[in-house]
Amino acid sequence: MLTLLNNQDIKTKILSTNFFSDNDYLDKYIHLILSNGSQTDRFERQKHHIIPRSYFKIVNLKIDNSDNNTIYLSYSDHILAHYYLYFCTSDVNLKRKLGIAFEMMSNELISYFDVTNLDRYDELYSQNIEARSYVAKTRKRTPIAQETKNKISLANSGRYVGDIWVNKDGHNKHIKKSLLSYYLSCGYKVGRDDPEACKKISDSQKKNPNRSMLGRKQTDYQKKVVGDKLRGVSKSDVAKENMRSARVGKVYMHDPISLECHLVGKDEVDKYIDFGYVFGRVSRKTM
Repeated sequence: MLTLLNNQDIKTKILSTNFFSDNDYLDKYIHLILSNGSQTDRFERQKHHIIPRSYFKIVNLKIDNSDNNTIYLSYSDHILAHYYLYFCTSDVNLKRKLGIAFEMMSNELISYFDVTNLDRYDELYSQNIEARSYVAKTRKRTPIAQETKNKISLANSGRYVGDIWVNKDGHNKHIKKSLLSYYLSCGYKVGRDDPEACKKISDSQKKNPNRSMLGRKQTDYQKKVVGDKLRGVSKSDVAKENMRSARVGKVYMHDPISLECHLVGKDEVDKYIDFGYVFGRVSRKTM
């Protein structure tokens, strides 16, 4: 139970942080705290820190979880508490954190309290958009280790075998083949409608045409650029032997709908047949 039941004691404690301003919203906040100060029933209530936890994180202090700094508020009062705190804080960084916390709570507890009726909600909402953008740009991202990347690649290997691209009104979707008839009935067409597919390829793609164009259907422009790059380049005997070895014991199979073509080991033939693939490569005329 809260032991600081005096208006001035709570105000002095909050203002001593130098992160808050003495205004009407601070008075409303303190009144809200005092009106719940003797509450012991925790049913449908949430724990609230009078001086918010985000303050302690900003100043690198241990969070005060004592009875003098915690109280249990109803869902609607908890949202109001963060709303009042937002408009009485004078620190930009703390304001961002309080605004995002308010938005997350109001979305989670929307059935208990309609925040759009609050007097300055539109102002808070617009400032929150800027706050989220700032946090996203300044967030420190932990680099992914190569081992982790390899595991992700291995987990996704063969994940989309037999899937089909369909498009409608410029919108592309990757779907299971079993859903194709449904999407066709909804007006979708087989294949991708990619406005970016015909844009010019970068210098790095020109330097590494094989890798950059892997798995992509080339436009006439791209075929010309890549062809000019590779024209006159002869494969070594070792490269030719490696290519022959890679095809030993394998057969070409393709999907007659999506036109995807794969070099398949004989032990995988049955699996590809189940996905609707047939033997052979796709004719260039068909593509």
